Amino acid sequence: MKRILVDMSATLIHHGHIRLLAKASKHGKVVVALTSDEEIIAKKGYIPEISFEGRKEILESIKYVDEVIESPWLIDEEFLKNNHID
Repeated sequence: MKRILVDMSATLIHHGHIRLLAKASKHGKVVVALTSDEEIIAKKGYIPEISFEGRKEILESIKYVDEVIESPWLIDEEFLKNNHID
């Protein structure tokens, strides 16, 4: 089964995230690349209200999500290869 990557910071989860994850799940296993707290602070300029671990726990509880991995702000080919993303 294909591994489908969806990247997000998920600092505020809303219906658009759920719709995206549901759509992605129709194409294979959904792997969420979740932006680290440090990257959010550096790129967005604020401390996330919910820590990485909290955001990860929330995402893992969504039925469309098969796996959550920590990711940098920018995803490159090496990241995709290292995480076996199709």
